[in-house]
Amino acid sequence: ADGAMRILDAAVIMHGPRNCAYLMEYAFRRRVLNGSSERSYVTDPGIYSTNLDADEAFKDSGIIIEDAVIRAKNDGYRYMFLISTCSSEIMGTDMVRIARNLSEKYSVDVIPVEPDSTFLSSKFGGTIGLFDALICRMRPKEVEKGTVNLIARWFYGVGKNRSMDALQHILSKLDLRIRFGFLDFCTMAEIEDFCTSEYDIQLGNTDLNKRVSDRLTEVTGRRAPLQLDIPVGLKDCLEWVDKLAEYAPELSGLADDAKHELMQEFDDIIAKYRPLIQSKKVVIFCVMVRDLDWQVDMLKKMGADIEEIMFVDGPVIDHNVHIPDYGETKVSTSMRMCDLKQLDSKEKIDLVITNDGNRVAREGFRHAPLGTRYYGMDGIDDWARIVTDSLKVFNATWEDGL
Repeated sequence: ADGAMRILDAAVIMHGPRNCAYLMEYAFRRRVLNGSSERSYVTDPGIYSTNLDADEAFKDSGIIIEDAVIRAKNDGYRYMFLISTCSSEIMGTDMVRIARNLSEKYSVDVIPVEPDSTFLSSKFGGTIGLFDALICRMRPKEVEKGTVNLIARWFYGVGKNRSMDALQHILSKLDLRIRFGFLDFCTMAEIEDFCTSEYDIQLGNTDLNKRVSDRLTEVTGRRAPLQLDIPVGLKDCLEWVDKLAEYAPELSGLADDAKHELMQEFDDIIAKYRPLIQSKKVVIFCVMVRDLDWQVDMLKKMGADIEEIMFVDGPVIDHNVHIPDYGETKVSTSMRMCDLKQLDSKEKIDLVITNDGNRVAREGFRHAPLGTRYYGMDGIDDWARIVTDSLKVFNATWEDGL
């Protein structure tokens, strides 16, 4: 249901009690209103409930589904996703047959979403069923040169306008343009025109994203999408250029200039913030995360004096963890707050970079977050700004200022 509600011209009909649809709409609106999309509009989720109750559960006549379809049609919807809940799955309602009959009877397109055999379909279990239903509607199209599809399960964080601009900034160096995000907020026509784009990029190497990409290739016959991680730090930005040039050799002639421009932008950012942090004593105090390659690289280039990287054990221990080579920077494991306080007593730390901000602040340290909400070159600039701004804080905690 969550994914289907991102399709602006389609209704979502949940066959179950009213509270199921209420919970799905609440969760959806919470994410949108909390800024997970940062759109210029607040989308209407277009969700309907069949209002299944005990009486209809025993009859299973299908009349309540028909009523929901009529309501959605009267509201102007032509496309409707019919999604089961635990109640209708237990009842064994034949959603495919009902969807077919109602489509013919009311001249609408009722699309049944196949539930998962393990997970409840109304929340996550129908994800693959939804993607499969959408992919099967994609048709061959005339290709628009220089255009890109981005593929990800949902576009919560990366779907922000600012984040998409950051990705577009990198792609523009190779004369590429993001045409579509699957599955971002969109229309059914945009989904059907998926094959118009020249290239496909899978964002994040997760099992679900890989399943979606494999299904896209199987159904449409398109080349397997290029798998790229969300770019955080200069290294990732340059990697996007290199891998795109390798994936599409016709772009290789632009790669050197693209990387040069990105490195020049990086140098300009470093030059802007270096005077504010140069020679400041910094400690990285980090729980669970071990790969801090881009953060350490930036701090060194800005001239910060990294006294020590302290890795703190968390509730989960990753025995396959990758820890980059941090050169001459001291790296310590299984550290505790007392170790940070002891180091401060000797070295007078100016700033602690941490993902445990609450605990570090309570001890009176000036601190900055380990990362940024943004990506690409924009994320680099944002993090450098936050780190240097944190050095200006007079009181480490608001309580100290009272």
